[in-house]
Amino acid sequence: MEELVHFPLLLSHPPKIFWSWAEPSAGLIHEILKHPVEKVHYAEIDPLVIQFIGENLTPLTRGEMEDPKVRVHPLDGRLFIKDDAGEI
Repeated sequence: MEELVHFPLLLSHPPKIFWSWAEPSAGLIHEILKHPVEKVHYAEIDPLVIQFIGENLTPLTRGEMEDPKVRVHPLDGRLFIKDDAGEI
């Protein structure tokens, strides 16, 4: 996960808002939070994945899901960007 997050974020100005569609249990959000972002939006199309993660929290995913910067959206990420990006 480190390469997926740090290289792009270090090569550009850090965004204030970051959208993620990758599963947070893989540590992606943890790595994003190491950068000065104001919000991280995690969109997940399958509500059962969100439920499963909530029921099986590891120390890593607990830190990701309980961070006040992280917002979880139970919908297709494409719809989230299309419908809600202007209202964030």
